[in-house]
Amino acid sequence: MRLAPPSTEHGLLERLTGNWEGEEVILPSPSAPEGGRALGRVRNRLSLGGFVLLHEYRHERDGWEDFTGHGIITWSRADGCYVMHWFDSSGSAPVFFNGTFRDGVMVLEALSAQTRIRLTWEFLEDSRYESRVETSTGGGYWQPCAEATYFRREPRNRAAGIPEQMDRLGIVANVLGRLPGALQ
Repeated sequence: MRLAPPSTEHGLLERLTGNWEGEEVILPSPSAPEGGRALGRVRNRLSLGGFVLLHEYRHERDGWEDFTGHGIITWSRADGCYVMHWFDSSGSAPVFFNGTFRDGVMVLEALSAQTRIRLTWEFLEDSRYESRVETSTGGGYWQPCAEATYFRREPRNRAAGIPEQMDRLGIVANVLGRLPGALQ
């Protein structure tokens, strides 16, 4: 049986693929009273035939990794929005985000332990995006927590955007090409 191809909305996830890096500004907040700077690294790759984006995040401060997270992002046809399931090294329960991706801006919101969280990724060009994390308690003012500008460190197709089958074939071809007497 042939499966349906990903929708146009799923196709927008391609824009996020690749390896990204940026300096983050951590603003003073209840979870980080001192604030500061950090190095953020992101690896995004498509999976499941382009229906899902796997988001891997690493955060380094003072030369050591102090926070990691994994997100699974997709388009929900049933709900008419993007959804992300977020898991991280804080030890808290997984967080479920939902939101939009319009005009190069993805905005995802969640409710976690009585705090609303808003994540915004604004693509300024193909190789650069701005990231903002904000929180709100009591449903009012959005308090900025972190801001960063990320830059693509590898082209999409080599970093993460190649379907797994093609990537495996590329590895096999690379290995065969190095063997003595390999077919040219």
